Amino acid sequence: FDFTQGDAANNGQVETVAFLRNDYIRIYGPSGQVAWESDELYGGSRLFFFFFYVELTKSTNVVNSSGRKLAKYYLPQRIHITDIDGDGLNEIIIVKNYDGDGGIFSRIKSFKEGRIDCLSYDEIGIQRKWQTRNIAGYISDYVIGDLNNDGTNEIVLSSVAKGKTAFSKGRSYILSVVPKTE
Repeated sequence: FDFTQGDAANNGQVETVAFLRNDYIRIYGPSGQVAWESDELYGGSRLFFFFFYVELTKSTNVVNSSGRKLAKYYLPQRIHITDIDGDGLNEIIIVKNYDGDGGIFSRIKSFKEGRIDCLSYDEIGIQRKWQTRNIAGYISDYVIGDLNNDGTNEIVLSSVAKGKTAFSKGRSYILSVVPKTE
């Protein structure tokens, strides 16, 4: 989660592709320099854990009088760097979930739909090679592999859709997507 490393630029060097805290992505070059940063959101996760923390005062490193505080940390989605379409070039495979409330409630994540993007990267920047259609609900996770042993990698994803009303049940789906080849 959070980051992956690989030859994203197909130049024989290892780049790091990472999520920032606000779901933008940043690519770091081989020596750690910032090579590129997205201007659109990717990822989006509802998986979180709570943790307690204490604040220390700057001057004395003493626990602040407010005591322990509770915080929620959302785990980022996976990022893959792989040659998914068999053309000999690596791509960045990443989830893009769409916020259902327009970002109004930062502490509660709600997603109306999502998709998988296949991105190519070079020294100029990122270009979308293809994307899946939008899938109702929230893409909670995905893996890449040859599901049916035919020599072609598929993306297998799980999607969770809310019910139409507060009293109806939601639905979960497992989908397999065959990537586009050119």
